[in-house]
Amino acid sequence: MSRSNTQALVQVQVNTSQGAKPLWCKVDIGAEDNVISVATYNKLHLTVSCNAKGVPVNLTPSNTVITAYGGHSVSHFGTCVLNLSHEHHSKPYVFHVVDTVGPTILGLPTCTDLNLITLNYSITTQSKELQPLCPKPPSARNSAAKEDLIKRYGDCFEGIGCFQGEFHITLDPSISPVLEQPTDWVNSLVCVTKSNGSLRLCLDPNDLNRVIKRPHHFTPTLNDVLSKLNGATCFSIIDARSGYWNIKLDQQSSLYTTFNLPYERYRFLRFPFGLVCAQDIFQRKVDETFSGLAGVTGIADDIIVYGYKSDHSDHDENVHAVMQRAHETGLKFNIEKFQIRCESIPFFSHVVGVDGLRPDQKKVEAIRSMDSSNNVADLRTFLGMVQFLSRFVPDLATLAANLWALTKTTSEFVWSPEHDIAVDRIKKAITSPKSLQYFNSSEPVTIQVDASQRGIGAVLLQDKGPVEFARKLLTETETRYSNIEREMFAVLFGLEKFHYYVYGRTVVIHTDHKPLEAIFKKHLANAPPRISRMLLRIQKYDVQIKYVPGKDVPVADALSRISSCRGDTLPGLDVTVHEVLLSLDVSPT
Repeated sequence: MSRSNTQALVQVQVNTSQGAKPLWCKVDIGAEDNVISVATYNKLHLTVSCNAKGVPVNLTPSNTVITAYGGHSVSHFGTCVLNLSHEHHSKPYVFHVVDTVGPTILGLPTCTDLNLITLNYSITTQSKELQPLCPKPPSARNSAAKEDLIKRYGDCFEGIGCFQGEFHITLDPSISPVLEQPTDWVNSLVCVTKSNGSLRLCLDPNDLNRVIKRPHHFTPTLNDVLSKLNGATCFSIIDARSGYWNIKLDQQSSLYTTFNLPYERYRFLRFPFGLVCAQDIFQRKVDETFSGLAGVTGIADDIIVYGYKSDHSDHDENVHAVMQRAHETGLKFNIEKFQIRCESIPFFSHVVGVDGLRPDQKKVEAIRSMDSSNNVADLRTFLGMVQFLSRFVPDLATLAANLWALTKTTSEFVWSPEHDIAVDRIKKAITSPKSLQYFNSSEPVTIQVDASQRGIGAVLLQDKGPVEFARKLLTETETRYSNIEREMFAVLFGLEKFHYYVYGRTVVIHTDHKPLEAIFKKHLANAPPRISRMLLRIQKYDVQIKYVPGKDVPVADALSRISSCRGDTLPGLDVTVHEVLLSLDVSPT
């Protein structure tokens, strides 16, 4: 092979009927095909005959378009096959015969086949996995991981996102617009101060909301999220920036969101806060965005990413998958609220972590700093916030009993030292509440229930401990139930209160009232009227009643002795069972 500063030439042998003939060719790895000029082709004496223009007539027609290096087209007459030999290689190759003056060109495929060149591939790989992080210190470890993600997916934290496509708000056509001209709908504007001090612009579209056809979409509850976190070892919390503003409105829907200012009218181009369908649409968009991804859950704009492995490798993969999906769909995240690789994270006024569920300490501190002794309104506010923690502190209802008595309309508000003691005990109890375990769908479920003359209580248990507490104050009518009716009422309350966890699976009920075992073995028609109504509602559950001594159900017993505290109502027991069909033929289809 002959080389110069500008080109490389190689001599090959062309096998013809007249013997082998030498041919100098240019090695051009940028060419896709072989090219030979018509003049060179004729010099090889391969032509049988030519037409009047000197073009060989034995060429094969071709529709291939040949483009030179500069981009201009090169005319050609067809293709021919030349038998080339070089060193130990001999093989026929197709050449395009062109109407130009220049060297014969060997393209990349032929050069490779004749071993004229060797292709050396240089491959650079970039891993998307987080590098193993040092176990200490945790703060430095989390900071490094966060900085790595922000650097790699910086566009996911900049500006306001925009989901693909536009959304159309559908109105009820039978309702007339509130204002006709120049726009059909005009709404009021409401400014809300956010927790960080910034303002959130919201609509007050009372009239518009009444005519919007709401596209209902399931929004997960806290229990839906918590049931997925059992066994998780690492958590990250991601907040979608500007929530609803990630959804673009079409032209007509944008006009519906027109709002008044003293000097002008404006309209939203993105989904505003305040519309009745906003949560459904946004939740649907979020669910579609992260559909199919492992280790991702959440409610609205709060997204939890979690993993189960001790080295957090699955968590890291899940985080990268979320970032990549957000990059593809246009969703943006809030960098200030981004927390990664944590043992516990804040979520909807709770703290979820490796050890289970706990109340958010900010809410606990807010309750501890409240003064509830001024009037009934302040006391009700205090008790309302305390109720939020009732799932964590089983005896909280008992501690607040005499405080609830002050809120009755028939009672005079007179604050006494006993009430101060009750408030102090409540604040002390909520300072270190017990952690609740995550529900594990693969473990057995037990509900402990108990009833007193004033209330009923229930606790959902699994092997690792309590999952949730519940209690209910009996109404004046319910306090007149017989003892066995109250105990049965406690069973019904526990099942319906924990319906999300127990429906469709076997649940064991622990009760300290032994006659309940016999009641559950009787036919429904043989039970007393009120008991039969309760049994009718219990029939949809797979229940096993087990008697245990009262000392073994201390939590449920404490929950039932709640004096004058409020609780959930359980309506529907005024229904009368007139007849029970012991046998009913049903079509198999």
